[in-house]
Amino acid sequence: MNSNNFSFRKVKKDPADISAVVGIYNSNKDFLIHHLGKEKVTSSFISHELQEMEEHGFSSNLIIEAGSPIGVIDYMLQDDGYVYLSMLMLASSVQKSGKGKAIYKCFEEKMIASGAKTIRIDVVDDHEPNVIPFWEKQGFSSKRRDVLTWGDKTSSVAVMEKKMSHISEAKISNHERGATFENDGLFIKEQSLQTEKGSVIYWKSDNWKKDADTIFFLHGLTADHTMFDRQTPYFEKEYNVIVWDAPGHAQSRPFKDFDYADVAEYINSILDECDVKRVFLAGQSLGGMHAQAFIKRYPDRAKGLISIDSTPYGFDYYSKFDIWILKQVEWMFNLYPLRAMKKAMSKQVSVTQEAYDNMMESLLPYGKKEICHLIGMSYAGFLEDNCNLEIPCPVLLILGEKDKTGKVMQYNKAWAEKTGYPLKIVKDAAHNVNVDRPDEVNAYIREFMEGVNASQLSI
Repeated sequence: MNSNNFSFRKVKKDPADISAVVGIYNSNKDFLIHHLGKEKVTSSFISHELQEMEEHGFSSNLIIEAGSPIGVIDYMLQDDGYVYLSMLMLASSVQKSGKGKAIYKCFEEKMIASGAKTIRIDVVDDHEPNVIPFWEKQGFSSKRRDVLTWGDKTSSVAVMEKKMSHISEAKISNHERGATFENDGLFIKEQSLQTEKGSVIYWKSDNWKKDADTIFFLHGLTADHTMFDRQTPYFEKEYNVIVWDAPGHAQSRPFKDFDYADVAEYINSILDECDVKRVFLAGQSLGGMHAQAFIKRYPDRAKGLISIDSTPYGFDYYSKFDIWILKQVEWMFNLYPLRAMKKAMSKQVSVTQEAYDNMMESLLPYGKKEICHLIGMSYAGFLEDNCNLEIPCPVLLILGEKDKTGKVMQYNKAWAEKTGYPLKIVKDAAHNVNVDRPDEVNAYIREFMEGVNASQLSI
């Protein structure tokens, strides 16, 4: 079937186009049940979806054949060539005719012409039959697991990607690089900690070494475990490595509201499951605060703390105005359009394209309400848990020279001055310094861990 038989036209917000989209959706009853938890949609639902997609930066299109709409295709093409294909749905009357394959081919050709490097699609696969085999035949492969919330239904999805063949290996995307490490057998053991509030997903070294030190990497707010894709293979060769998606983040969703005491308990439970007595904690931003919440409750289990562009526990660091601002962040973030918010957040924490892309990809699953609540809950939780904390283990502070996130720069300099902790400032790096400059950060962490072990041997 010739892919030139099809064309795509942006959906207009008029009654005719909305009615056409409603008809296509409602002809796919099983799809709606498995994805939305309902048997049909209304015009108001589609109008709201169109508005939401526009705010997220997606383009919603009708698939046209012989002048008539036969399907819907929604996607976002980012400036870096990363394409997120969020929907390809045909009316039930034209399915099982080979048109799906031809339409995808047409779409892929258009994306390549527009500079696409990688195409991603999230496939709900918690039911049978599903469309995983179809996408595998189109050249896609599963890269990781995630959860997707649409309407009132949360589903388990396989994140599938296809790299365009004309793109060189040197330009492989950040998520693909992480997947390559995993496929090489370096870091592939996914685990799940079951709690009353939800499941916490974490990963541990597959080749676990009984007598080796363990380092637990804790990511920042709205990021996920992939921000340590350049750390896990480096340290896994010699150490045991654990990373997680923190509660309420990425694959550890949905998750009921939680506080820092919960987070500390979850870290402790994961260490118990992995039979780790003492651990090096490497926390980026929010992850550093989570690490301090853990040390507050389990001081004897921390062998060392590496704070990566994080902030300290302690009342003296924060002014009354700082505290007031932190209490306002949820409603303040709600003032921003979602797409603008995500771009601004990603730009603020990065210097390199890799760090920007990693943050944008981490933010993809979140809607506006969820992301604002997560941010508000995290800062409110810190204010509630903050105390004058005595950290009994060695501490290393790492800071990006160009970190412009809040007052992180000021807090770290004050933290180092008050405590005498060594502060390593990394040039040409912003808040997500370990993604901007992984080699420098890895070297600092390794030197710190070796120093801790050497000092303990000399005692």
